[in-house]
Amino acid sequence: MVEDEVPETQYAWVGQDRVAYQVFGRGEIDVLFTATSGDAMDVRLYWPPYADFLRCLGSQARVIMFDRRGSGSSDRATGEPLPGWEQWADDARAVLDAVESERAVLFGMSDGGPVAILFAASHPHRTRGLILVNTTASYNPDAGSNTVVDDPLGLRDRTAVKEFVAQAWGTRTLAEIAFPDAIRDPAFLRWALASNRLAYSPRDASGVYAELTSLDVRNLLGSVRAPTLVVHREDCPGSFWITAGIWPSTSLARALPFCQDETFSSGRNRPSRGSGTSRSSSPGCTVRANRTVRSPRSCSPISSAQPNTCRRCVITPGAISWTATT
Repeated sequence: MVEDEVPETQYAWVGQDRVAYQVFGRGEIDVLFTATSGDAMDVRLYWPPYADFLRCLGSQARVIMFDRRGSGSSDRATGEPLPGWEQWADDARAVLDAVESERAVLFGMSDGGPVAILFAASHPHRTRGLILVNTTASYNPDAGSNTVVDDPLGLRDRTAVKEFVAQAWGTRTLAEIAFPDAIRDPAFLRWALASNRLAYSPRDASGVYAELTSLDVRNLLGSVRAPTLVVHREDCPGSFWITAGIWPSTSLARALPFCQDETFSSGRNRPSRGSGTSRSSSPGCTVRANRTVRSPRSCSPISSAQPNTCRRCVITPGAISWTATT
């Protein structure tokens, strides 16, 4: 994707439903990019750091992204309802078929991570690799430890989550929880909240996030055979359930058979070392992250909270790596 190029929004069919998708970039590898819920596909390029991030991916791979059914430009699901993450797997498969992609690297951020894991475990022949950023294998409150943690918003309670999101969706109240470091930028705040509102109505968003409290793919981790890179920031403020003590990214990395884990320190001005937890990778592909990093202050690779920090995911036929250096 070159400067000022905007990919065309097209549609794939899942039964009677249409799933909106975009394709751009070039490279030997296909990357299926899955952002967090509330991130509307059609406005991603309107935020310059997000556009730069996607262009970076598109300079080395063919990037495929879509709005799952019920969000953004896609239809609501018809027929017998499935849990949202199972719908996502069906949507992903339909989009990959529409663009004639046989295998792809799945890039899952936040709550896009567990559904990427589900797809990798259930469709190993379609999965070339996994990149999991600031995510977890379970948003189920019962998945965490028994340690008492600070949970002032009641994020361990499904009803509390539903009520909070219904009241705060698309407003500054939600932003103060989701990306507190970045809301100092008024332009980012306007764009992010508009994206939330375009993705879901408050009622629909409250249902989606309440449903997340039952999302748990821990039993599938041992079935993931694709090379995997797990990237996460220490004390990430925007990861609601992770901050509330539910199954952390470090546990996710330890449970995946072919995984490189990289933890970025939240220190603002000092180099830090990633944790570097790794196991042998699958034949023909390795996953790695750079060893000396200066971490972005935001948990997202698209925030302007630290504009002089480069966040780059490097994807080649032989390796997947992540750098965050100044």
